[in-house]
Amino acid sequence: MIVQDFEKIRKNLSQIWKKGDIVQINPRHDPIFGGCLMIVDEPKTWGAIGHFRSPDDEDLIHYRVSINNAVKVGRVIHENLG
Repeated sequence: MIVQDFEKIRKNLSQIWKKGDIVQINPRHDPIFGGCLMIVDEPKTWGAIGHFRSPDDEDLIHYRVSINNAVKVGRVIHENLG
């Protein structure tokens, strides 16, 4: 019973963020990329894999962040970005 409940919770967590959501990385979590706005590419049960432009140059950064270390702030208008 407990294992089944845990699996339901895990599946629901992956729906918290969806592809195309914009999340802001917590500055306390990452002193370099904290505060950056990341576009979610792959929602995961633990958080997401996404991308953003480096604050120092034009490089595209691919990044992983957990649900505890970022906050959803919006959605992209066009899905084919990045």
